[in-house]
Amino acid sequence: MNGQTIHALLDAAVEEAPDAPAIRDADGRWTYRELDAAGRAFARWLRGQGIGRGDRVVVQLPTSRELAAMFYGTSRTGAVFVPLNPAMKEFHLRSVVGNAEPKLVLTDAAGAPVLRRISPAPVHDMADVRPALAPAGEDADGPPEEPVAADDLAVLIYTSGSTAAPKAVMCPHAQVTFACRALTEVLGYRPDDVVFCRFPMSWDYGLCKVLMTCVARCEIVLADGESDFRLLQRMRETGVTVVPIVPSLATMIVRLAGRDAQPVPPVRMFTNTGAALPQSTIDALRTHFPGTRVVRQYGQTEAKRITVMPPEADQGRPDSVGLPLPGTRVLILDDDGSPLPAGDVGRSSPPGRT
Repeated sequence: MNGQTIHALLDAAVEEAPDAPAIRDADGRWTYRELDAAGRAFARWLRGQGIGRGDRVVVQLPTSRELAAMFYGTSRTGAVFVPLNPAMKEFHLRSVVGNAEPKLVLTDAAGAPVLRRISPAPVHDMADVRPALAPAGEDADGPPEEPVAADDLAVLIYTSGSTAAPKAVMCPHAQVTFACRALTEVLGYRPDDVVFCRFPMSWDYGLCKVLMTCVARCEIVLADGESDFRLLQRMRETGVTVVPIVPSLATMIVRLAGRDAQPVPPVRMFTNTGAALPQSTIDALRTHFPGTRVVRQYGQTEAKRITVMPPEADQGRPDSVGLPLPGTRVLILDDDGSPLPAGDVGRSSPPGRT
């Protein structure tokens, strides 16, 4: 088994903790064994549709347990997973579908008419595909699995298109699994953690959380579709211990916590990226959630997280975004591309493996 593929992360979790809680959404909960079974069933369905290594599979669906299973199943076939935000408009969809060149498209009843107008590839309604996620027997027939290489393309993540046409970030298996393992190590995810993720899998911040919880053998709560008004209640119900945030979500949590008379959820760590958190928001999170860490990170879709402030040092260097991930280095360069000494201002380069 190649340990540098997306589905190998799940294979290892199933081998070590098959019956541990893996993933939860508003409709239910799966163990690692159940998540794996749904992913393998979807892989069989994809192979039955003629999908194989290198083919692009565009998926425009809400984030759910099923979407996570489809991610792992697509990886298992060697195809490329292309998750799109359900809110993406037709104007951007035309650009993205034309660029991605999918061999198959999956969406829901609302999205199917639009995608059928613009996609030359077959478009399937998830309602028709859902039965295919039901686990089959061990001897279920299907085309044989193809080997998947670590340097094969695993995912295409499209930028939002807020300032220009959406652009695809190419994510090979080895780079994605390296980043997720490194982040899990630095942040100290534990098997007893419950990670409350409000971000869609169409964004690398949400997508990587699915993989990081798998690496740690802990549980992720997919809460992208949850009501803002029930946010703290849902966090209490699920026993959340880790909450990935951006500044807007952090502000919402602070406001809700200030109005809520109930005990706060047992959050031990907030992890921030997307934009810098104001110090006042950091202070308010620590006030409402005593003992919590507020971990600053810096990154780009093209490179996942570049630096992470060690959780135990979250208050020691308030203006720092932390250290490079293990196995990488970050260089500050001048306009000619030469490294600058400490204290000088330049431009950052993508991290290089060491």
